[in-house]
Parts: sequence; structure tokens; C-alpha cells
Amino acid sequence: MDKKKKALLITAGIAAVLLAAALFLSRPQPLGELLHTDEIEPPIRAIFSLAATVSTENGETSGVCDYTAEPDSEAGQALLDVLSGISAHRRFRLPTAPVSGIGAQDNYVSIWFRANGRDHDLYLFADGSVLYDDASRSVAYVLDSDAEDAFRALVNVILRYGTKR
Repeated sequence: MDKKKKALLITAGIAAVLLAAALFLSRPQPLGELLHTDEIEPPIRAIFSLAATVSTENGETSGVCDYTAEPDSEAGQALLDVLSGISAHRRFRLPTAPVSGIGAQDNYVSIWFRANGRDHDLYLFADGSVLYDDASRSVAYVLDSDAEDAFRALVNVILRYGTKR
């Protein structure tokens, strides 16, 4: 076999392996699995900041609410259950400026925790379907589930167990 054919076969083989890996990695997974929430180190902190009114399970809310919980507490499990119920795709992106440069009119939920030896600083905006991780700016999680439902579920947990300011 001449060198050109051999090089072409090797290139085709590498392309096939990369394609198979990309297809495997592109399947949606529970967010809890992607973030290794089974290995969370205490505490979990979260906040929502809502310039607009958002419907919740107990009416409507706006403003700011802080939340801190241990992973094995009822409050911690409630938040982890919501994260595990969100289906997402991990996407790699070019590192950009931090998402944490948030405007006063933004409606967002932010969650901070450490898992699997890595810090996570997650941001989900009310009008978006991408969960950004400021601690790992080259990764974003594109929600496969309904983003509005995911946002409301996170707001509900933070409101139920958090402290409203």
C-alpha cells in the first residue's frame, strides 16, 4: 500500500473515532450527572435576583433571595433534585468574560458549590436556555428540558428554603 492510501486510511479512522465520540458526548444527560452533584462538598449557596415578577408555586415573587444548605439536608436535597431533573448537553465554548457582570434588570438564578474537586458558579437567566458556569468559562450547559420550567423550579426551591431580602 502506498503512503498516500495509508495516510488517507489513518485520517479516515481518526475521523470516525472522533465522530463516534462526538455523538456519544452530545446526548442529553441529567445536569446532576454532568456536574457530579453526588460528590458535592458542603455548603451549597444560591441566590435569585428578579427585577421582574415571576410566578411561583405560592403566587408571585420578585427581589432577591439567598439560600445556603448542606447537601444532605432537606433544603440541599431539594435543590439537587431539581438540578438532577434538568436534562442538558455539555457544550464547550471559547472562554469569555465572566457572566457575573450582571445588569440590574437581569432575572437570574445563581448556584455555587464545589464537586469532584472543582468549583461551580452557575448562572441561569429567566429568558435563556443555557446554564453558564463562571468557574469553568469554556463550558456551558444547553438545557434539553423546558428552560422556563427549570428556572421556576430553581426559584421555588430557593424561595422555600432561602431568606428573602
